[in-house]
Amino acid sequence: MTKHQKLDSILKYMSENIGEIPKRPDRIVEKANLNFDKSESYMMFRMLLDDGYVYEHTTEGYYGIKYQGIVF
Repeated sequence: MTKHQKLDSILKYMSENIGEIPKRPDRIVEKANLNFDKSESYMMFRMLLDDGYVYEHTTEGYYGIKYQGIVF
């Protein structure tokens, strides 16, 4: 699986389970039935955050999807 396929798989899982997104990237990857290690899951989330596709609420500790400035 390429890096872009992994990123797409994470976003697909999050969009299909918008109300039940786990609070940790490694748990999201596990729940999405993806097979990569904990450090890679955090790296993937950092990329999604930097690109603006994922929103992180720092004080509440949860993630959401961000599309055209709208947080889901």
